[in-house]
Amino acid sequence: MAAKICFADRLQALLDASGMTAYALAKRAGLSKQAVSRLLAGTPDPAWETVQRLARALGTDCTAFADDELEMPEETPARPRGRPKKEAPAEAVAKPAGKNGRKRKGG
Repeated sequence: MAAKICFADRLQALLDASGMTAYALAKRAGLSKQAVSRLLAGTPDPAWETVQRLARALGTDCTAFADDELEMPEETPARPRGRPKKEAPAEAVAKPAGKNGRKRKGG
């Protein structure tokens, strides 16, 4: 199994391919040089806006940062929500009479 490629590795490869310096990338993306340096060092993972800024500055789209080997979890069927329905009784049970001896409504 190949080693997992992190965002920093992808960013470094794209930066090398572009021929830009980290400083030039930072200026073009509207980020600080320190922010780009931290991303190249691997911490922290960038926000979505930052990924978009970097992709545009590098002349590519955000899919350049996508991990093709990412494994998605298996789909599990959705469980029904709420309490399970009561099973209907085998025999219909008559409702008892109310306080005054009359049958109750609905039964």
